[in-house]
Amino acid sequence: MKLLPRREGPSFGSPIELGIFGDNEAAVARTTEMIEQYMKNDVIGLANIRSTLPYSLIEWRVDVDKQKAAQLGVSISDIGALVQMLTNGFKVGEYRPDDSKDEIEIRARFSCSDEIIERS
Repeated sequence: MKLLPRREGPSFGSPIELGIFGDNEAAVARTTEMIEQYMKNDVIGLANIRSTLPYSLIEWRVDVDKQKAAQLGVSISDIGALVQMLTNGFKVGEYRPDDSKDEIEIRARFSCSDEIIERS
């Protein structure tokens, strides 16, 4: 674990951010979910706990009524873009902090409250 002092700059809405890294995606996902549940259920005083873990471990199946989509002027690529926005977000750019050799992806995502998908 590495603790870093708070840096000045734009706030992303969370006074505490926890980064979990590893070489095994499945292990990182399990650890992330375990820590998230612990913080939500067992730590008093924390609010708005959320994970930015992408949904890559979920298999998506989208059945598109192509005729209805065409009538509404919605293309298959529009639907694909919406699914991407709901899962990993759109990559809108990259940023390289002064103290890093690696670039950080900048992604636009729906807020957690807007990520509601109904099952049919």
